[in-house]
Amino acid sequence: MRTHPVVWTARREGAWQRGGERPAVAVWTVEQLAAFLRFEREDPLFVLWWLVALRGLRCGEVAGLRWVDVDLERRELTIAHQLVHTDEGLVWCEPKSAASRRTLALDPETVRLLRRHERAQLRPL
Repeated sequence: MRTHPVVWTARREGAWQRGGERPAVAVWTVEQLAAFLRFEREDPLFVLWWLVALRGLRCGEVAGLRWVDVDLERRELTIAHQLVHTDEGLVWCEPKSAASRRTLALDPETVRLLRRHERAQLRPL
C-alpha cells in the first residue's frame, strides 16, 4: 500500500507536539520551506538543500551527483547515479528505477547557485 504525503500544517504539528501523532510522510508548506532555506543560506552545501527541496532529488541522488552530470550551459542536470548506505558502507549504484534516471531542467537561480558552488569547490584551501 502506497503512503500518500500530507502537508505539515500547524494543526498536524500541534497534534504531534501534544501526543506524538504524525503522518508517515509530510511535506512542508511554502512558508516552512522558505524559512528552512533562509536558515541554511550560508551552509556550504546550500545548493544541495536547494536541489532536494525544489527539484525533488532524493538524498542518495544528490549525494551521487557529479559535475559531469551537470550542464550549466544547457541548464540541466542528469540523475545517473546514487550513493546508497548499506551494511558494507556507501555504495555507488544506478538510480532506484528506470523512471529515476532522468534529466531535469534548471531555472536561472539554480544555475547561478550551482556556478557559485562550483567556484567555491575549485578555490584552493
